[in-house]
Amino acid sequence: PRRPDAAAAPASLASVFLVAPVPLYFLNFFVHGCLAAFVESYLLLFVATEWPLTPNWFLGLLILIAAVFEIPVFLYATRVIDRIGVRPCLVGAQLLFALRCTAYATLARYAKSTHGYLWFVLLEPSHALTFAMMWSAAVEYARRAAPPERQGTAQALVRGAYYYLGVGTGSVIGGRIIRARGYEFLYELGAAAMIAWAA
Repeated sequence: PRRPDAAAAPASLASVFLVAPVPLYFLNFFVHGCLAAFVESYLLLFVATEWPLTPNWFLGLLILIAAVFEIPVFLYATRVIDRIGVRPCLVGAQLLFALRCTAYATLARYAKSTHGYLWFVLLEPSHALTFAMMWSAAVEYARRAAPPERQGTAQALVRGAYYYLGVGTGSVIGGRIIRARGYEFLYELGAAAMIAWAA
């Protein structure tokens, strides 16, 4: 006979992660990762290719700008998520990502001057929301969706869905698109696909 004080068995993985709407959210992290790879894997190559006179220090500056602007978002993301919810944060980050890709495509088409790369100084602060807010919301969703004994698994699944599956897949697809159609088309496709998915 079972003892009254026996510890309850931990929830099965299926009972936690295969119950709606959890699979849809993890699919979302995968899709977002695929499209984010167009920026995360190819942005610096895009700048250096389209504007060959871009100095190497400027490419490093773009990374620095993105990282610095992430800091306040990570610091205050929990308050924002508690106030407006996980899903609005995810959708907002996706729509801003689409605008970011649209701006990249526009620069590829019209900013043909030697110093056209300077426009990216104004665009890269948007990384704070397109990544930092999205990632904070993704981590928080996984925390809320899983019981205490499955927290580690939930966070591992988020990271796996976004980075290993999503960004990995998107990097392969993005490379093929660039070879076939170029960077302008890559970012036009990224913008359209993210808007369609967010909708």
